[in-house]
Amino acid sequence: MNDLPFELIHAFVRVAAHQSFARAAQDLRVTPSAVSRQIKLLEHTLGVQLFFRTTRTMSLTQAGTSYLAAAREAFNRLEVAGQELGRMRDEIRGELRISTPVSFGRRYIAPALPRFMEQHPNLSLDLMMTDDFVDLAEAGIDLAIRVGKLEDSALRARKLASNRRILVASPDYIARRGSPKKLDELKQHSCIVLTVNRDGEQWRFANPGEKDFSVKPKGMLRANNGDAVLEFAKAGSGIAFMSSVMVRDALEEKSLVRLLPRHAGADAGVHAVFLTDPQFNPKVRALIDFLVALLKPL
Repeated sequence: MNDLPFELIHAFVRVAAHQSFARAAQDLRVTPSAVSRQIKLLEHTLGVQLFFRTTRTMSLTQAGTSYLAAAREAFNRLEVAGQELGRMRDEIRGELRISTPVSFGRRYIAPALPRFMEQHPNLSLDLMMTDDFVDLAEAGIDLAIRVGKLEDSALRARKLASNRRILVASPDYIARRGSPKKLDELKQHSCIVLTVNRDGEQWRFANPGEKDFSVKPKGMLRANNGDAVLEFAKAGSGIAFMSSVMVRDALEEKSLVRLLPRHAGADAGVHAVFLTDPQFNPKVRALIDFLVALLKPL
């Protein structure tokens, strides 16, 4: 016997419930003749008669009564299985693997994750902090945080915060070397270069309504880590061009001062990137909601 199409069995159950092709057709949103053809095809496939039919009435045969009981049991099992899948879909448990840049992760993500874990005690977490590009599929990462412009990819993304690079220096550096009055004057200053991205070679500024402008930074200090550049700048070693989210605390503490506040890089954002649709992954969905609330003030 060939596999029976689901719609034939569904039509049979509805006809048996209503004892009427017309009323079953209303339920199924098809014509009565279509329902009649489905029942005939089902009977032909099974090799038995399921209904006694007269011009005025219809009733189940013995075979039809037996088949109805089996069909209802099968539908009940499907319903229970669907409910169980729904519970599994909404349950937050298992392992969650996260990747984040080192400096951003140390400053914002790692300190907050214990609170996230308290909210989801059945979840285990594996945090990878690296400034290297991570292939999510290859590394088995559920969600990665990317600070800066996203490269074109097949990844899904959710913006968590705005992020523009800004110019900063310590009060001590400004007292010794002065503060530049325009971008061209950066060439006369010692610049601290973050080499982990393209801005290490060119500092690019993008202000609404103005032509984009770039400066090639010159200086004796270079580092591939944002924390190192931040410490160099706070120590008075030069001017840095850093993500606003990374210098926020230093600006509030006044260990750094913003220079040329009219000028900044383009908003590249802080994003969560992931492979699977959060609608079908409760762990990722819960983490995204947590990160959105955590980073909203930035």
